[in-house]
Amino acid sequence: MKKKKPLVLIVDDQPDNLYMYSHYLENTGRLDVITAMTGPEALVKAKRLKPDVILLDLTMPAMNGYDVARELAAGDETRAIPLVLVSAYASQHEAEKVLGAGFASFVGEVAQGYVTKPCVPDVLLQHVRNAVNDHAPA
Repeated sequence: MKKKKPLVLIVDDQPDNLYMYSHYLENTGRLDVITAMTGPEALVKAKRLKPDVILLDLTMPAMNGYDVARELAAGDETRAIPLVLVSAYASQHEAEKVLGAGFASFVGEVAQGYVTKPCVPDVLLQHVRNAVNDHAPA
């Protein structure tokens, strides 16, 4: 029987980012990818499809990635899904300065990784693989 590939949900409001990330991750040959352009769409897909990992942009209009992450963490069906947060803020220091001192503890509380934009494809893939492997059933 063929083993199911891990499913990655990529959430980003920029179509170019969705295309680049999904194209790269799918072309590794070991991942299936679905996408969402808004926080509410991401929540619906996460609850319905139960992805193995969510790649979540933090800066989106209306419902940002922080709000999505908090809702996922609060949901019985979604709290165990690993998150890799993605942000255009170039460093944790910059992120803390812009987003407030709670940023570092927030990432540690709800996410398994943090990747800066523009994403280096191999770094993105490694974070996704780490999150999937860290949460794979024994």
